[in-house]
Amino acid sequence: LVLRNKKSNGSPANGTARHRKENGGVMMSVLTIVLKLEYHGFAYAGFQRQSATRDSDVSHNMANLVSGDSVPCGDNVSGNKSDCVPRASKKGRHQAPITIQSQIEEALVQWTGLTLSQLRVRGAGRTDKGVHATGQICAFDVPLNMLNHMGSDCSSVNDAALPTLRLALEKLNEGRSDSGCCIHALPRTLDQWQIRRAISTRLPADIIVRSARIWCGERPFEPRQGILRKTYTYRLRFRSSNCQPAQESHEIINAGPSLLRRFNDNNSIWLCPWALDERSLLKTCELLEGKHNFYSFVHKSDRRMLESDEERAIRHTNDLIKFRVDLIADGEDDFDEPAKVLEATFSLQAKGFHRSMVRLLVHFVVDVARGKRHRSEMPRLLSEGDWKGIYPDEKYLGSVLNTAPACGLCLAKVEYEHAENKFL
Repeated sequence: LVLRNKKSNGSPANGTARHRKENGGVMMSVLTIVLKLEYHGFAYAGFQRQSATRDSDVSHNMANLVSGDSVPCGDNVSGNKSDCVPRASKKGRHQAPITIQSQIEEALVQWTGLTLSQLRVRGAGRTDKGVHATGQICAFDVPLNMLNHMGSDCSSVNDAALPTLRLALEKLNEGRSDSGCCIHALPRTLDQWQIRRAISTRLPADIIVRSARIWCGERPFEPRQGILRKTYTYRLRFRSSNCQPAQESHEIINAGPSLLRRFNDNNSIWLCPWALDERSLLKTCELLEGKHNFYSFVHKSDRRMLESDEERAIRHTNDLIKFRVDLIADGEDDFDEPAKVLEATFSLQAKGFHRSMVRLLVHFVVDVARGKRHRSEMPRLLSEGDWKGIYPDEKYLGSVLNTAPACGLCLAKVEYEHAENKFL
């Protein structure tokens, strides 16, 4: 439950959270529901809603390709669509790309009957096209005047959603003081599965609502603020280049990724085309842990935005709390493979990550493990020591760094500061 002021016609134009004090307390004006999402990102153009582009039809065709009963679908093109969901102009030839946020918004509009400006859906991370998630955090608002029959817009909430949302509000009110500004010990008897079911039944099969919780903190909840740490994972399957003593390398190590396929991969793992040294994977990950300037490991468009070395040093210095890789053998072998197949799961943890940072780091580790790059290049790439004037130029970075495919990346977890006991 967010304590902030909000006009009856929706959120402010700039989308920022606002609240005001009244009679010594903070006036409550919206009910904020926080969702934990899992999704398979193959059929989607990322998390954030986008406008129509020339390449938009690709996303729609991909979603329609994978839709069906036996395969996770990207979009249900049948049925009535609400006018509140953004669409491409009728005069244009292209539609807006299908994203995770647009699917969530469409489901919420159908369930609640509210407009997008009133719901104000926002997420904790803007995952790229093809990236998956098992711990994405998403929040939306419901104006209280529509639940209390206050104001002219109270009738705009659908009858299907009104009882469930009012029940959530009643349970929250039991823990409020008379002044309305303090939250006491809150009862935890409300079963949030009703909210979760209402949203899930309106979503495609590859977007899953794992939990629905009511925010009851004294300050507005914004998913991108107050983050303690984020955890990303990256899955990779490869053939080991390490041979037994006195054994020569077998030519199968250069056979490519086709022999690494498994029936349940489902576009969620990178099948590495090169043989790798697993010991080098472990060592390189350890060296990349800690506080470094990761300017080289960000998307090229973000590097070009900064003009001075001072800006680069301040903005791109990150504390990579964790960069580990777990290696397991690929199943039970029914026969002796000339070179063993391993599955690697990288785990990266930090307060925040720059665009493409995880995928650039993973590919660099892979390049070192296959012998294309060397760990001696790391001091220059991480701008260690005196950072003035030693940043690699774009030509050098283009020859050294590559981006790992999006299919192996997953936003696994988002943790918040001081968020204990603030959810119902």
